[in-house]
Amino acid sequence: MSAERYVFGEVIVDVTERRVTRSGKALVLPPKAHDLLVCLVRRAGHLVTKRELLDTVWPDAFVEEGSLAVHVSALRKALGDDRESARFIETVAKTGYRFVAKLTETENEEPVRPKAMPAVSAEVHELVGRARLKLLAVKRQDLPDAVAGFEAAVALDPTYARAHAGLALARCAQAELRLLPPAEAYPLARASALRALAMDDDSADAMTALGAVMFLSEWDWIGAERSLQRALEINPAHTQARLLYGRLRVT
Repeated sequence: MSAERYVFGEVIVDVTERRVTRSGKALVLPPKAHDLLVCLVRRAGHLVTKRELLDTVWPDAFVEEGSLAVHVSALRKALGDDRESARFIETVAKTGYRFVAKLTETENEEPVRPKAMPAVSAEVHELVGRARLKLLAVKRQDLPDAVAGFEAAVALDPTYARAHAGLALARCAQAELRLLPPAEAYPLARASALRALAMDDDSADAMTALGAVMFLSEWDWIGAERSLQRALEINPAHTQARLLYGRLRVT
């Protein structure tokens, strides 16, 4: 049986093997970013609405359009594309996206072995662990250290979802304790939560961070409850998700 494979420019998308290469080198994409790319190339030349993409890529989950935009941005960066002069993914304002590159579909060839996903370093683990302890202490004097720890972890490993999620929760805490104006802190929190989801949308930390932003900043109790419930499905013992869910239920 022939494999489903698409070629455009220097990029090869091997759908059957869930492998993407660029100039002969394997691209390590988050699972949902890969699925998003496949959805777009399968309908190359045609508009795919945001709703269609959300229903196809996240059929059983509640995901905001903002998360979709983050995945598209990450996908463009990985492919060497950009929004202003799109070679591959075109934005259709307020509607969706269109894959615009010319495609060829070929038979499968000798597989290119992808590089393994890099492990998170001990230093990053330690930074995030210490920052989480500072955050859970809920002390005004500890929050700047928590933020600094998460930011240092992100700088060392921008792909680590827990670091982005922790930073989002720390920003929410800064807003609640008035250490940072809410109008400044909550947009930063939202951006970090969406980055966490872009890195790993099966992360309890990322779902907790999104739930915190929806609950505390946007007053979207239904969306917050869905996100926190999903976090607790992934990790029933997640301390911050349980605390936030308890606050939400008594609101």
